[in-house]
Amino acid sequence: MAKRRIDIDLLKAVGCFLVIFYHLRGAPLEANGQSLFFGHYLSAVMASCVPLFFLSSGALYANRELTFEKALRKALLLVFLTLFWAVVSAAVFDVTHGETSLTTILTDALTLRSKRANHLWFLPALATSYLAAPVLIAVRKSGERVWNQVVLLIVFLAFGMGALANFATVLDLALDTKFFANSLGILQRFNLLRDAHPEALAFFALGMWMDRRELPRRALKIAPIVLILAPIPLALRGMTMAALAGESYDTTWGGMCSLPTMFFVAALYVIARSWAEGMSERDSRLGRSVSFVARNSFAVYILHWFVRPVLFDLIPRGVAPYETLLVALALSAITMFACAALGSLIKRTPLRVLFA
Repeated sequence: MAKRRIDIDLLKAVGCFLVIFYHLRGAPLEANGQSLFFGHYLSAVMASCVPLFFLSSGALYANRELTFEKALRKALLLVFLTLFWAVVSAAVFDVTHGETSLTTILTDALTLRSKRANHLWFLPALATSYLAAPVLIAVRKSGERVWNQVVLLIVFLAFGMGALANFATVLDLALDTKFFANSLGILQRFNLLRDAHPEALAFFALGMWMDRRELPRRALKIAPIVLILAPIPLALRGMTMAALAGESYDTTWGGMCSLPTMFFVAALYVIARSWAEGMSERDSRLGRSVSFVARNSFAVYILHWFVRPVLFDLIPRGVAPYETLLVALALSAITMFACAALGSLIKRTPLRVLFA
């Protein structure tokens, strides 16, 4: 068995916590009719939740060989897991809401309907990244220059075009027009990644690229600064969009494929790698907890969805923002470790294939 990477484990554990916190809507976005910057800031931080898994997967395969046959098997496993858990999720929540029609359940499952099985969207995206991995590995072997150019192109198509799209949306809302979005739509037709969660492949490729490089001392110094500053543009955009549209805006979902999130995730990776390399005996205790969650990260992602409605109702709303925040943070942490523990137990049974 390969030795665990504590830096990758840390990214996965953070991703697990942020996913739960996001699904519980734990960040208070307003109070007394006024937008709260820190709530939107936390929403911007949460935009890194799933991207952390994509980058982690890419980093793990930076030093591994992955043939097309192996990649296809991994992709097919993810297809199976998507279909299985989509049917289970749709069945549970449809029956809970009084809908027992098999046709409805299957339709909700296959379409990954919102509040039924939409949380599984990242599995097909990750499967696509695995299928592309052998090509990326081959390009990397062809030479540093070509490899750098390919990664830069993927990053631009994913995040650069996304940044332009976000800017066009803000302009259209401010000027009450659709001109800028429609104009950008012409350019997007030339973007091969536009309709397939481009952030998945982009973070996967970025993880492969970063993991093959030595971390310069300057990167270690600026990473904490980038980590703090990167969410600010997304937070401000969320507040602006909410004000212009007159309704709440999902900064987390809208920020997953964005340059600020890319910088945030990259900075967190640098910090995690530095921490892992200089881990002390005292840190190793934390490391064991982190690895425990990471080993069961898929179980955490799957299982928390079924208790989410109950947990959501336990969080006080309409009270002081800090009360909502503290309860949500505590419930997220408890749920993460509880789901990891349950997943660890299930892995000792024949059902472990469902939590691969």
